[in-house]
Amino acid sequence: MIYAASLVSDAVSRGPTTAPIEPPRIHSIYRSVVNITTADGLLALASPEVGGLPNGILVDLGPDWRVLGLRPGMVVDRTWAHVRLPGVGIDIRMDSAPSWSPRFHWQDDGSGSRTRRWRRRAASTRATARVRVSGAGGLGSLLAEPPDEADVPGAVTVARPVVAMLIAALEAGDRNAAAAAKGLIGLGPGLTPSGDDVLVGIEAGLHALDAPMAGFLALALDRVEDRTTTLAATFLRHAAAGEFAGRVHATLGALVGSDDELIVAAIDRAADWGATSGTDCLVGVLIGLDAGATVEGR
Repeated sequence: MIYAASLVSDAVSRGPTTAPIEPPRIHSIYRSVVNITTADGLLALASPEVGGLPNGILVDLGPDWRVLGLRPGMVVDRTWAHVRLPGVGIDIRMDSAPSWSPRFHWQDDGSGSRTRRWRRRAASTRATARVRVSGAGGLGSLLAEPPDEADVPGAVTVARPVVAMLIAALEAGDRNAAAAAKGLIGLGPGLTPSGDDVLVGIEAGLHALDAPMAGFLALALDRVEDRTTTLAATFLRHAAAGEFAGRVHATLGALVGSDDELIVAAIDRAADWGATSGTDCLVGVLIGLDAGATVEGR
């Protein structure tokens, strides 16, 4: 069966540059995503409904990929023009698929205007987000004011002082912010633990404002696979390089864009993503925007 990819992230190489020591293999299978282990981290095959992923190739393999006969450990044949799943006879062609950039490319009047818009909106946006994520789980309680330490999950209690140290370091322009970030890596359950989702959001907020501290996370990622899941480690590396999923682009486009009317809907969509990933990433985005705007205002 031959399928045509509809979009390929330009952060994903179109094929291996050298023969890998171990062939790529299927890592995990979900309803609309298949993750593949490669020498460069996880490569994601995803349904178009998932949207752009920094490590992704979009292709329509049907409504439920769990019934295709795929199994973890199956060998994947990857070339410049194809991703083949020989165990089930699937051949995904990439040669005519357009590229998509997971990096921010703003068609606006510059980072200064985005920063000024965020300063104007920050308080009201945070209040809207606080109501939206109340009781949503994950690290959403970090937005509570004042913090209610008696009524939050254990992960929030652990994360709160770490986040406070991280914010102080980011606002001071201290590259040692990476040391604080290490306290969030792998914090919480799930395929992408809450602490990792928050860090991805922080980097997204910083990159959206072209803040000087954008990319700070790269210094925290030594031996990251030993501290979190393979999937989370992949997203953290992309975030440190300024590469984010399409849903994150949509959120930041609304929060720092020119139309105030888009903000509430963007917060709702962001918070609805996954079990807690959307909430946690949104928390991080707000932290990153605040920190970036504070540094820019000095």
